[in-house]
Amino acid sequence: MRPVLGAILLLAFAGFPSPAAASIDFTLNVDNGFAFSSDVHIAVGYITAWTLGSTALPADLSVQNPTNPAQFMNVVAVLSSETWTGNATNPISFDFRVSPNNRDEILISLATTNQPPVPALNFQIYNYDSELDVWYLAFGPEGGQPVSTVVAASPALTVASSAASDPASPVNYAGSVTFEAAALTSLDYSSSSIHTVSEPWGLPVTPPAVTTTPGPSISANTATLQGTVNPGNTNATVYFQYGTSPTLASSPYSGLQPVAGDNSLHAISETIRDLDYSTVYYFRMLASNSIGTSTGAISSFTSLQPVYSVTGVQLTNHVFRLNFTNESNGLFSVFMSTNARTPLPKWREAGAATEVSPGQYTFATNSPATNAALFFRVSSP
Repeated sequence: MRPVLGAILLLAFAGFPSPAAASIDFTLNVDNGFAFSSDVHIAVGYITAWTLGSTALPADLSVQNPTNPAQFMNVVAVLSSETWTGNATNPISFDFRVSPNNRDEILISLATTNQPPVPALNFQIYNYDSELDVWYLAFGPEGGQPVSTVVAASPALTVASSAASDPASPVNYAGSVTFEAAALTSLDYSSSSIHTVSEPWGLPVTPPAVTTTPGPSISANTATLQGTVNPGNTNATVYFQYGTSPTLASSPYSGLQPVAGDNSLHAISETIRDLDYSTVYYFRMLASNSIGTSTGAISSFTSLQPVYSVTGVQLTNHVFRLNFTNESNGLFSVFMSTNARTPLPKWREAGAATEVSPGQYTFATNSPATNAALFFRVSSP
């Protein structure tokens, strides 16, 4: 009599049976995972690649390939269970066993906050086909290619402090982890050695959604531009374009800011400097990801007039001297008139102020010998 399939595989359907609606849950034989026997017809599973933060956990466990027991392969972890609802937006959970070295690597990762997306995860679950008397790859990433994931915050990644006793050799530590897909990918599920379906996992990657925030914060000759972006379920790069052209044709760009891939809004700001005084500027925010570039609406603001602080006025031997402060590297001209009510275009240019030290300016001119009143204005540029 042919042995009965021993793996516990739960297929919970809602309504009309459909592979996409089924949960895919495996209870896996850890003993057989470490020391494989083709006569023990209970499914086994492995994590073959796993990166935490910037650390690739070494594949330091040597196991037999169930589809070819004469061939050995190195894996990161032996699995004891896998759970997935089959819904593309839901995470996948694993219970696993790792070596002492990888247990230490996981503990180091747990002590580090703000882990970045995991660039590679690969797992393989093997099952036994009782009809054809063969072992086959039952569940894993499509084509055996690693998938981009993030470690879910809840339930948290855990690993035991004491070594497991089942089996006790090789020394191994039990743990659990839940993965969320960082982008839309596919998983291959096989209900037998001759029937495989591809299941979508993760959210679809979309172009970034960008909004330019009007009314930037302005001070002196700087402005802080703001906006929001949804990166579209993948990593994105955000930047601003600004200039004096209403269409922003050939206008410069600010520095690039990376945004981690997810499906939430991120507030972005960038301070631009060395603006001309009393000038209308136009700006917008842009974002790019692997799908394309999105552009926010154009907004505008008017830069501030220069602010002067007069630090001294002197009249010595018919030499008039004006000292004032402003931002460094400015260009200032001084105009004078004998009547403060003279229209500005008719004021006479007396000369340029000199920057004697950063932000410190002085202007000097000979004053007439008469006691006529003189009025002075400082202009930039």
